[in-house]
Amino acid sequence: MTPIKKTPTRVPQITEVAHTTPNRANCRRSAIWTDINEHLWRCPLSAPTGRGDANMMLVEQRRPDTLLRVSEKQRYEIDLSNPVPTSSSDVGLQIRTIAPADLAGLASLMLDAYIGTIDYEGEDLDDAMEEVRSFLDDPDSLLDRSYVVEDEGQIVSAVLVSMSQGRPFIGYVMTIPSHKKQGLARLVITHALRRLADDGHERVVLHITDGNTPSENLFRSVGAVHLGS
Repeated sequence: MTPIKKTPTRVPQITEVAHTTPNRANCRRSAIWTDINEHLWRCPLSAPTGRGDANMMLVEQRRPDTLLRVSEKQRYEIDLSNPVPTSSSDVGLQIRTIAPADLAGLASLMLDAYIGTIDYEGEDLDDAMEEVRSFLDDPDSLLDRSYVVEDEGQIVSAVLVSMSQGRPFIGYVMTIPSHKKQGLARLVITHALRRLADDGHERVVLHITDGNTPSENLFRSVGAVHLGS
């Protein structure tokens, strides 16, 4: 999601990164923290996904040959040769695959789920709509391996899966605050993992922001192993 908030809610802890400025074609300008510095860019940690910050870090360019790291994603992997854990959630809600018509519902979910968390960077509903539209329009997105949970017609939890570098990639797992701690995130994740395993995929990749302990615990519970930054 592309942050737009110009007044920072927190000041980033910045440490130097020892490599040169990446190709700007693979980076996107970020408006967050512009009151501090106007040279902040989103750049890929590895190969660019072209979508959100699932594979991104924020960097601040203070000198032409130096990047300063602002935030970082940690890389995790799930081995699908191991049995996929089951979900104990029996909430009586509908679970189904994502459809293009879910644009508005997913955008609303995305914004509600991220506000107030470590991953929230000042986005609004328009940013969320753009992010979801990008996912829905991307030919690498796996809509039939991405799931939502509905409660009386409202999307309350979702997992978004795409292909990245030849492997399934979990880009987003989202649950609205009113439905957290009900096992819904684990439910959509395990549904996706079982289908991906049935398809013959051997591993699933994901990234988690440093300090996002709830996400770390969730994904470790379904077999994710930390591979580093």
